[in-house]
Amino acid sequence: MPKEFQFQELKKATNNFDEKRKLGQGGYGVVYRGVLLEDNVEVAVKWFSRESLKGEDDFLAELTIINRLRHKHLVRLLGWCHKNGKLLLVYEYMRKGSLDMHLFTETGPSAARF
Repeated sequence: MPKEFQFQELKKATNNFDEKRKLGQGGYGVVYRGVLLEDNVEVAVKWFSRESLKGEDDFLAELTIINRLRHKHLVRLLGWCHKNGKLLLVYEYMRKGSLDMHLFTETGPSAARF
């Protein structure tokens, strides 16, 4: 079951949201790699941009939808942080990369190996 994280806990996990830990960025905000110090678990922390007019709506929609999805082939939502205007979601970290990374490379789609 996803849990509520404190902002300071996520700040420590990502080494103060260090640029070197950035996994990706888009219109929604930025994703950072982190390690939860309490249990030494690697995570991906998605920080939603407040600059986007839909930032809070996107955050709530993703939190609601992803929380309902449970499947062995989907990344698991571990929790969230919604404090003082900061909107963050915490996912399990995918060590081998994302599906789109494997499907689409700089040279185009790669062959799926089954």
